[in-house]
Order: sequence, then structure tokens, then C-alpha cells
Amino acid sequence: MHELRELYLSKKFLLIRLNSFESIVFGSKLLFFIFCFVIYINNLKSQKHDNTWVLGYHGNGDGTIPNNIGATFLNFNEKKLTTKFSNISSTCVLGFSNSSFSNDSGNLLFVSDGFAIYDQNLHVIDNGDSINYGVVWQDYRGALYPDAHHSIFFPMPGDDNLVIMIHRTASRAAKTGSIIYDKMNYTLIDKTQKKVIKKNITFFKNLFLSDYYGAVRHANGRDWWIIQMEPVSNRHYFFLLDPSGIHFHHTQEIGTKIKDDVCNGNCVFNSDGTKVAFLNIIIGIQVMDFDRCTGMYSNPVLLPIISGYPWIGTVAFSASSRFLYYSSSKRIVQYDLFDKDFNIKGDTVAYHNGFFVNNTGSLFCHIALAPDDKIYISSIGSSNYIHTIDQPEVKGKGCNVLQQNIKIKKVMYSFFSTIS
Repeated sequence: MHELRELYLSKKFLLIRLNSFESIVFGSKLLFFIFCFVIYINNLKSQKHDNTWVLGYHGNGDGTIPNNIGATFLNFNEKKLTTKFSNISSTCVLGFSNSSFSNDSGNLLFVSDGFAIYDQNLHVIDNGDSINYGVVWQDYRGALYPDAHHSIFFPMPGDDNLVIMIHRTASRAAKTGSIIYDKMNYTLIDKTQKKVIKKNITFFKNLFLSDYYGAVRHANGRDWWIIQMEPVSNRHYFFLLDPSGIHFHHTQEIGTKIKDDVCNGNCVFNSDGTKVAFLNIIIGIQVMDFDRCTGMYSNPVLLPIISGYPWIGTVAFSASSRFLYYSSSKRIVQYDLFDKDFNIKGDTVAYHNGFFVNNTGSLFCHIALAPDDKIYISSIGSSNYIHTIDQPEVKGKGCNVLQQNIKIKKVMYSFFSTIS
């Protein structure tokens, strides 16, 4: 399959540059190509693996369920948000570590909380227990697995019956006993049988892994790039997931070096995978271009931030990639990436309104773009409230940040599902 490298459209012709050849399409051929290209893009977007997010503490595992405890399912199959609540009793506890995967129709298949892999009813699947098993697993089982954005599910390239989950294992530092993340693993699932067939297979080990870990689809539409940044550094490790498995591909040193081990933040790609943003609450937001064919970053820019809580902050692109949003605990900042001065200033589009009720907080926490093209913001800690950026493609306060506009019946903890 040829990989699209460049597409240039004018009134008279279309230049198509692929890996191994160039061609120019004229007249009616141009219209036919545009028609086929639109079908190709729509086919890529028709996959709905991100369409169901799961939130909440799911009972005590012993059949006892307080009224505000249970599962919240956020579904976007109708291009708008619908919610469903459940009193399922389960050992699944979603918080820092929260990932989900739906089938091509957007129906939930799998969920992980860092300890196990669950089905759509939040029951542990066959051989899905003891994910990341070790001393930290033992110390934290029954609470929250202590790694934000810990795991990501993907369809396995070349095999429609398999799903692969990439995840990181937490362990204890030998000298201090503090929690570190030192291994990247994969677990392979037969989605028809709902059974784990390979588990906790390590493909990369380092003394310490930073929070900057993400994935994006390769330009060929089949494979995936998996990227992990080295801490206290500007070195990035690139792996390629293809039908034969996960392979180390290359490293790249680019952007501003992180000069301390305070890595709290996140790494997120835009909708078409051509830009990436890294938030570090000490140095700011790094935005770079990404080549999905070669797996190389370029054109790094550092954006300033104003911190909230010393450990809270996330970023998200709008669907068009024009705007980048930064959420601290008490403000939402918008950066216009089409503005020539975007690298020196952002526009604060909302301050937190100070609303609290029944000792549950609603300060801003995890910000994420959803399949309905709206941006949702969770609340710090245990809360029943979700905020919404209703018009994220509008510049300035017209983007309309709606605070506490969604009240869910079941308590969630801080983080939405991590999605591929």
C-alpha cells in the first residue's frame, strides 16, 4: 500500500506525492480522486473504538454498593453524549488509570483500571487478572492504580480478531521505595472469545519512564506509532506496532529538555496525527509537528502556562487542530495555533466559578476531545460534575465553557478514559 506523503489541490490539478511515485490528476480524474479520497478518510473515521468512556468506582466487589457508587458510561454513537448508569458490583476501580475500547460500531468491549481487563459488564475476562502484577499491584489493589494515562487499547494490525493493550508497570525504587514506572508492556486479547492470550510482555525497560507517553496511527492507516519520552531529557523513543508485533524504531532528541523529574502533565496528538502537545507543569507546553510516515517530530514551540494545583494540568486539541486548550485547576486557557503570536500568549477563556457542594470538588482536571467534537473537563478528586467546552472551534470566550453542566449520578475520580 502506498503511503500518502503530500496532497496539493489547485483549480487545475491535484499533485499526489506518495512514497514511491508522483502523479498529477487533471479534470474529471481530479473529481474522481477527490471522491475516492473522501471515502478513504471517512472509512478511517468510521471506526468507533473511542465512542464509549467508562467512569467511576464500581462497588466493593462484595455486593455492597453505596447509592453514589457505580459505573457511568458516556456514549457518543449518536454524535452526541448519552449517559447510562449502573449499580454493577465489580472490582474495577477507575481513576488515574482508565482506558476503554469499543468495537467498530462503538459498543464497549474492554475496560482496564491498571489491575485487570474487564468486559462491557465490568467482569474480569478470561486470564485478564493480574495485569502489571508486582509489589505496587499488591500494595494498591482495591484502590487506584497509581499511573495516570497508564494504558491504551488498539486494534491489532492485520488481525481483526485481536486487540492489543499497551501498558506501563509501576514498581518501587530500590533505595527510596518511591513509585517509579520502568517497563512498557503489551497484553494481547482475543476479542471474540474475550480472553487474554498473552499477558504482561515487556518490550521496553528503562530506569524511569516519564508521563509523556502516547500513540498515533501510522500514515499507512494500519500500523501504530508508540512513543515514550525519557525523563529529565528531550529524548523520545519510537516503537512501531505492525502485524508482526512491536519493534523499536528509533530515538530522537528534540525540543526543550525537562530539567527535573516533575513530569506531571500529558501527551496528546491532534485528530489527524500531524501535531503533538506535551504539557509539563514546570516548563510549559511543547507543540511539535509529527510526520506519520517517518515517525519524526519537527518545529518545536514552547508555550507558557500559568499553573494551578502543583500537580494538575492537561491539554487537548480542538477537532480542527486550530485551537489547543490547557486546563489547570482554576482556569481554562485557549491557544490559537493559527495566530503568529500563539507562542507568546494564550487567552484565558474561563476561571473556575468556585462551586462546591457536599464536600465534593469541581475544580478543573482532565481535559479531553470527544467524538462529538466537544471538549469535556473532569473535576479533581471524587465528584459528580463534568464541565464542557461547547464550541471549541470558536476563538476566545465564545468557545463557551459550561461549568458543572453535566451532573452524573455516580461519583467519578479525576480522569476520563484514555483512548487511542
